[in-house]
Amino acid sequence: MAHLAEEMIRMNRKKQEEIRGFLAWLEDFIGAGVDDLSNKTKVQAYYEIEFPELLAVLKKKKRKLACDPSRRAFGEDLRREYSATVEKLAPLLLRIGEVDRLIDAIVYRLYGLTAEEVAIVEGSLS
Repeated sequence: MAHLAEEMIRMNRKKQEEIRGFLAWLEDFIGAGVDDLSNKTKVQAYYEIEFPELLAVLKKKKRKLACDPSRRAFGEDLRREYSATVEKLAPLLLRIGEVDRLIDAIVYRLYGLTAEEVAIVEGSLS
């Protein structure tokens, strides 16, 4: 169990490092802070949305940006970086989910929960 907890910490650090790296690149690229954008939560969780949605968020705030998100070159550069970061994050997020479910299963077993009790716990968490 301790090993799994350490693995979760390691993977979450790696995830946060990649997210911070992309967001720092994005701020340099657009010439504005992500926190200055009105739809910053979507931008901060860019890996949970599709590329067109991220681009649309930036296009809506083009007055705050140092560059024009409608330009083809902007979209191509952003797509390249977005794809690279999502490609790094996808297997990591998948593994984090798997380990999280494994930890939950171990805890449920340690407490001797029945399938019905597990369903209640899982239902209350969603």
